[in-house]
Amino acid sequence: EAKAIPLNSVQELEIQRQPSGLEEFDRVLGGGVVPGSVVLIGGEPGVGKSTLLLEVSGQLAKNKKKVLYYSGEESGIQIKLRANRLGVDSDAIFLLTMGSLEDLKRSVKEIKPDYLIVDSIQTINSKAGPAITGSISSMRFVTSQIIEITKAENISVFIVGHINKDGQIAGPKTLEHMVDAVFYFQGELRTDLRILRAEKNRFGSV
Repeated sequence: EAKAIPLNSVQELEIQRQPSGLEEFDRVLGGGVVPGSVVLIGGEPGVGKSTLLLEVSGQLAKNKKKVLYYSGEESGIQIKLRANRLGVDSDAIFLLTMGSLEDLKRSVKEIKPDYLIVDSIQTINSKAGPAITGSISSMRFVTSQIIEITKAENISVFIVGHINKDGQIAGPKTLEHMVDAVFYFQGELRTDLRILRAEKNRFGSV
């Protein structure tokens, strides 16, 4: 039975942020990664979301953190080639490719990572959920399951969502209320500069 309590009786909890190792990335996060948080990163295909998160994975691994990197779009060889280009090489980064939600859950329980990266939410499905991979109902189901297991294990999660040319996250736009923070990774073809913009952050400013 839920009961209302006075606001001033609620005990404050100091948030212990963990630095990712990328100064500008941490600044947009609000000072670092909050343990147990779920972050959605949207951007057009090819803008560099996978590259950014693989670089973050390398920095986290240097800090003795264990990372589980799920990719539903690229093989382990493709990810390894990008890792070589970025100078990322660690036995603390675990790759899971082309798997189902059930495979992901099993890997989380076996590896017990500190961080989980899902690249991208449109590519993962569940044997127990809606049959059409990438549909709104399927993504909602998968996201809710990922949030449930990661909150229970206090794992920080980065979820990648592709957006279309109009700047809308196709499908994951409906997931924004489910996650703790929403970032957009943006850039133009005529420049090498990329902008990471915070649209929502429950643990900091935007």
